[in-house]
Amino acid sequence: MAKRPLKVFRTAIGFHDAYVAATSRKAALEAWGADKDLFSSGAAEVVTDAGDGKAALAQPGVVIRVPRGTVAQHIAAAGNSSSPSTQEKSALRKNGAASATARTPRRKPSRTRLDRAEAALSRTREEFARRLEEVERKIEVLRREREALRNRMEEEVQTMEQRRRNEERAYQDALTAWEV
Repeated sequence: MAKRPLKVFRTAIGFHDAYVAATSRKAALEAWGADKDLFSSGAAEVVTDAGDGKAALAQPGVVIRVPRGTVAQHIAAAGNSSSPSTQEKSALRKNGAASATARTPRRKPSRTRLDRAEAALSRTREEFARRLEEVERKIEVLRREREALRNRMEEEVQTMEQRRRNEERAYQDALTAWEV
């Protein structure tokens, strides 16, 4: 199966453009962490200018954030209630594109510690479940032992009570014979 070629995708995130090199729109949306289709609403697009996508193509799957203009331009734009023209947007993107290559993209956080914690949690649950089963088995053995002991006690107590009655009768008979 042939590998799909990489495309560069872009979306706006605050005062930045987020570029990512991916094989599909779906992969780009996952890299951005988007929960809806940004392409259908026009909030994301395929980049056709090779210069804009160089940094993203160097690290496929990594989101490259490029500032859209300078701080002064952001402040100036905030003072103007009208939105910037297409030419202004293009100029802002071009100004920020140079700084994209100077920045090192942040690495995706490692799942190693989370995976270890999940594995430890699973092992702990399994261990306690095993120990609880063992205790339940011991409790059942003790219940049976208690029931057997009660039955044996009742039998022996009845036997001993019968013996005591017999001895009492014999004593009463001997006492009566002695008195006469």
